[in-house]
This record gives sequence, C-alpha cells and structure tokens, in this order.
Amino acid sequence: MSEVKRRVKVYQLNEDREWIDQGTGHVSSRLLSELLLEVRNEGDAGVMLETNVSKDTNFQRQGDTLILWDEPDGRHLALSFQDDAGCLDIWQQICQEKGMPSDATPGMDAEADLASLNLPSLPVPELNTLQEYADVAEQISNLRRESLNSEDPQLKEQATKACELLAELVYERHDIPKLLDLFEQCEDLEDTDMLSMLSSIFLSLLRTAEHAILNVLLDDDYLLNFIGTLEYDPSKSERQHHRTYLTETCQLQEVVPITAPQLKATIKRSYYLSYLKDVVFAGCVDDHLLSMLDSQVHFLAKDVIELVQSNEQYLKQILSLPTEEQVKEAVEGGNDIQLQQARFLRELFTNSAILSQQQIIRLDVLAAACDNGLVPCFVSCLATQREDVVGMATGALIRALELDALKLRPYIYDPAKAPARPNSTSSAFSADSENGHTPAPPADGNHWELVLQLVKAFKDSTQMANVLLLGQALGLLLDADTFDETASNFKSGFLTKFYELHGAFSQLVALFDDIPKQRATEAGQERLMITLELIGKWVLPGVHSYHIKNYILKHDVLGKATRVLQPGNNSLLAVAGARLLSLIIREGRNQFYNTHIVKKDLLRPLMERFRANGSRNNLLNSTVLSILASVQTESSSRLFAYIVKDFKDDLETLDYVETGQVLLEKLHDKEGASELAAVDEAASLGTSRRRFRPDGSMDRREEDYFNTDEDDASSNDSTSATTSMNASPTVTEPSPVADNFLQNAPRPRGGGLVDYDDDDDDEPVFKPSSKRPKMQFVLNGKKA
Repeated sequence: MSEVKRRVKVYQLNEDREWIDQGTGHVSSRLLSELLLEVRNEGDAGVMLETNVSKDTNFQRQGDTLILWDEPDGRHLALSFQDDAGCLDIWQQICQEKGMPSDATPGMDAEADLASLNLPSLPVPELNTLQEYADVAEQISNLRRESLNSEDPQLKEQATKACELLAELVYERHDIPKLLDLFEQCEDLEDTDMLSMLSSIFLSLLRTAEHAILNVLLDDDYLLNFIGTLEYDPSKSERQHHRTYLTETCQLQEVVPITAPQLKATIKRSYYLSYLKDVVFAGCVDDHLLSMLDSQVHFLAKDVIELVQSNEQYLKQILSLPTEEQVKEAVEGGNDIQLQQARFLRELFTNSAILSQQQIIRLDVLAAACDNGLVPCFVSCLATQREDVVGMATGALIRALELDALKLRPYIYDPAKAPARPNSTSSAFSADSENGHTPAPPADGNHWELVLQLVKAFKDSTQMANVLLLGQALGLLLDADTFDETASNFKSGFLTKFYELHGAFSQLVALFDDIPKQRATEAGQERLMITLELIGKWVLPGVHSYHIKNYILKHDVLGKATRVLQPGNNSLLAVAGARLLSLIIREGRNQFYNTHIVKKDLLRPLMERFRANGSRNNLLNSTVLSILASVQTESSSRLFAYIVKDFKDDLETLDYVETGQVLLEKLHDKEGASELAAVDEAASLGTSRRRFRPDGSMDRREEDYFNTDEDDASSNDSTSATTSMNASPTVTEPSPVADNFLQNAPRPRGGGLVDYDDDDDDEPVFKPSSKRPKMQFVLNGKKA
C-alpha cells in the first residue's frame, strides 16, 4: 500500500449530533491482515487515529473530500481531505479492500431516504421549481436548528440524517453550479424576487453545516458568485454590495510585487473567506458553521505562511531597509513603504501565533524572518517617529514576542544573528549556538538599537494607543518568565545591559524628572502609570533580582517615582505611585528596600495624600491600608518603627478600621518589653558590680591569678619551643601588669581593662582579658 500522507481533518459526532473537530493530521494506509488507516498529528506526529477497514465497517463517501464511517465501538468518524485527489486515493483503497467498485455509494437512494423521513423530495433546480426547492431546503435547515435546541435524541438523529441526505443529493446532482447559473440569469434580468429566493436557498444549504456542500460553495470557481447571492438576503432592508467591495474597493497591498501566482491567489482566497465569516455571516449562522469556516481560514493562513517562509528572496526584499529618498517618494505618493512593511509583519506573526496556539502546526517563520533582517527592519520603523508606522511596527513586535520571545531575544542582543549589520564580530556566540548551547551575550558592540528605539518611542509618542502598545512590548521583552532558565548567563547579560548606566532603564526613570510636562497630556499620564507598573513587576523577588535592586538603591529610583504623590498630581498618578510602594513592601519583603524607604522617608508624601484623602473609600485609601496591614506582621523591623512612630497621629485618627489601633498596641507592647529589658540589664549590671568588694580588695581566686610569676610562665614557654623553621602556634597565658598598675586602674563594667588617654605612647599598652588566652608563635625558641 502507498505510504503517501494526505492532509486531513478528523471529526467525531458527539451526543448532540454535531461534528466536533478533533485536529489536523496526515492519513496514510498500510496493509497488514487488513487495510489500516493511520492519522498522525500535524504538530507532534503523534497518532491521532487508527482504524481497520473491515468488511463489516460501513464506509461512505460524501462529495469529493469527505469519508465517513462507524467504528465498532459506536463512534461516528469522518475524514475531511484538503484535496480531492487524496480523498479519491484513500477511497479507492477502501473499496478495493471491501471488494466493491470505487464509484459505489453504500446505502439507500437519497430520494427514498428523504421520503422515509416524511420529507418531500428535492426537485431539480429550475426557474419554475425554485420555490419548491427553497421550501425543502428551508424545512431541513429548520429541522437542524430545532434539534440544536432540543434534548430529544430521535429529533437530533432525524435532523442529522436529513442534512446528510440533502448534501448527498445536492452534490450528486451538481445542484450548486446549476443554482449559480440561475443566479446569473436572474441578475441579468434584474428579477429581485427570484434573486431573494436564491439567496434564501443558499443560506438554507449553508446552515445544514455539511462539509460536502461547504466545500463546493467555497471552491475558487464558485466563491465570488456564492458571495454575490448573499447580497440579496431577504432579511436585509437593502442590497449589500459585497462583490464590489471585494473586487474594487479592496486592493491587495504589496510591499514588493508578488511574483508567485499561487501565493497571490491563496492570499486573496484567505481574505474572501475571512470577509465571509466576519462580515457576511455575522449573526446569521451558528457557532458550528463558524468553526468550520475558521478551519478553512486557518488552512489557508498556514499555506500563505509556508509559501512566504520558503521564499527567502521574497522575505529579504520585504525586510530590506529603504533609503531616505525611497521613503520620501513613497510617502508623497501615498504608499508608505515602512507602513506596508510593518503591516505585513503584523499579519504574518498574528496568523503564525494563531496557528501555534491552536496546535495546527509549529511554523518557524520567526527565525526565517530574523535571518533575513527582521530586527533592523523593526529599528527602522520605530525610528520614523510617524505614529502610524510606530503603532503598526509595535503591534508586529508584540505578535513576534508572543509567538516566541525566547527565539527573538538573541537576534535583538547579538549582531551575529542579524545579517549584514556592522560590527558583527561575535564569533563565539555563533559557534556555541551551532553546538546547541545558549552562550552569554557579548560584552560590547552596538547592537542594542531595538531596545533603545523602543524606549525612545515610548517616551516620545503622543498617541495613547501607541503608548499602551509600546509599554506592552517592553513588558513582553523584559518578561523574566519567558527567559530560558537553563541559560542564566544570557539572562544576566541581557538584564545587565538593560540596567547599565545611561541605558534603556535610565531613560525610563528620567520620565520622573519632568512630571509636570508628562501630566499635561493624557498620553504622558498613561506613560508615567505604565512605567510605575513595569517597575512594580520587575522589582518583585526572582524577576529582575539584583539588577534592578542595585540600580534602584544606587540611583534613588523610588524617591523619583514617589514624586507622583506630590500635591498637584491627579489621583490616578497618586494611586500608581502608592501601588508601587505597596508592591515593594507587601510582595518584595526585602530589607534593603525597606531600609531605603525609611532612610529616604519615602512614605511621607504617601501619608500626606492619605491624610488629605480622609476617610473616603477609594483606591488610594485601600492601597495605604494594605501597606499598614502588611507591616503588622513585621513588628521587629525598622519599617514598623518608622511607620508607627513617624505617623502615629495618622494612625490614631484611623478609627474606621482596626489596623491603626493594632499597630499602636504593638508599639506599646514593644516599648513595654524594651523597658523590662532595660530593668533586667540594670539588675544584671548591679550583680556584676557586687563581685568587687567595697574596699577594692580581691578575693583568693583573684589574688592567685595575679600572683602568678611572669618569669615562670616564660620559662615554661621556652621549654616547649622547637628548633624547626616550621612555626607551630603555642597558647600561653597573658603576662599580667604590675600590682600598682592594677591598683590605680578604674574598675570596668564587664571586667576587661581599657586604654588610658594619658598613656605614654612609648610604652606598650596592655589589654589583658581575665579569661581569654593570647595566641603566640614560637620560632627557634623565640616568641614572635
């Protein structure tokens, strides 16, 4: 048997008699004891379906692309083929195995089956039979709609059978081409009544949700005329000019001329189907039919992406950087090259992301685009300072990061990954990458343009929509969760570059130096709030770790950020600043940050806004209360003492919640414990002082200790000296000072002797401890 793989979608009939998409794969056949059909998933090549073609299994072919059968376990399955040839090949193998002619259709005649369901026969489509034809099609369509809202299994089975028989009859008799010929005749005659009837017929056929009918209607030869029939929908008050819009108003936008006819035709067909689904069928078909159309659109999108990805020369032409003259001429001519580039990239990565999310296939179009100059193209578009181009390019960058940020970052960081870029001397990165390792980024090289341009565009944009997009792009680019945890060197180098002095992060922080200018516009206010939100995300434990901590503590970022809390700034900015402090205190739980907050008195402007806010229940009030509640569990920290002591008056007036009273009680308990500890210390000190007699004399132990002869100790040390040059440490008792020195010395609290201010500098100062021995080295019999 042939091992040729045919692309199919697998469907299974559920309990509600609806065909459910089980995924996309490739079917192949093998002859074992029986013919075996095997479908493997298109994404991971896993086995989706295996079925044996036995003589007892009832297989049925509907249309040119559909094969249905019942499994022995009761499941109703179907394979929908992408092409007619694949369906015919598998069907011929099935017929050969079952010993029947390939043109045979098992089962009773469709007309007789319709009669058995108490449904009228379907007439041959002609002008004089259109009304009868429309009535039968509408009756079957309504039967299916009723079954969707019913729990009656017999009704569901009857509706499914009726729709299948109608589809079989329409396909076998080639009714759709005949109906479209009648449509052209009626349109030439301008017979609006007949045109409305034909429109109702096609809508009824469509609502049966049968693949055999849908595949014919969406065929390239019939698609545009089929859309034309829907212009005369009787439910609309006036005619909808869909074909005029598709063929005249809409124009295929080409960054560079598309020379491949297959690519151009696939793009046009994909757009027509998307228009049909989103505009023409909006609100007039059920979810199951929309799902079938979605599958068709996704198949076409995949075909477009594969054609683009395989055409390297076309990608290079699209992503090539235009000269200033070319840009100027294009803008004056109404065809902005860079806008078209950005729009193309957004569509390319949007469709790739959709296909990846739905596991239709994993396309490597991002790597192909990066290899052909994607990053320089992004840089060029962001540097234009034209809001439409910047917005479109940022949208494309967001889609690329959502598609695979892990793959895109090395191209952004390392110039060796972007072709034809200057100063690309990092051969180590390329070598390691070929070996399957992700190396540390190079320490130098002018290859940070995309990040810098992204931050610059974020600072300069005057449109709020673009500010939101640029902020989202920064968040995705610096999202720590999407870094490769096995390549810690790369992550560390990437973040180090971002937080370097006068780098990208410093430009973001510089926004707080000019708050009055920013708050003057809605875009500026949104920019400040997004920056505060980003810092709040990055400062959390395990996100940007010590990189952002070092920068914040060294450059007083929090002090600059809390300027938004000053009087004159609106409440939205104040809440954003309060949330940043709240995140650091509640989630960060970092003593370095807390100490910095206390040292710089950063909560004072917040508490002043809180005091001015009064008891109003709003976001600012809730944020401050959450900070105070989190400090309750850290009564031993400096932050607790700072808040409770410096803002004691505010806590005392906080009578509508228990937080203030709890903090004050903890402060009272802490002060009481401190006083008790001071009393205990004084008592202990008094006990230690009572060790000395009132007259200053010593007891017997003290006398024995100080009466030890120093010469005796020295002689003992000499006998233990070695003659080797290898020094060995010897512990000896310290030499005591003279009795008269001890008599004149003041008594210390803890027992140790201290230096005197009037000691002669020429004399040695002894600091013996009453219990600690002194370490000495003995070399060749001499003390070192």
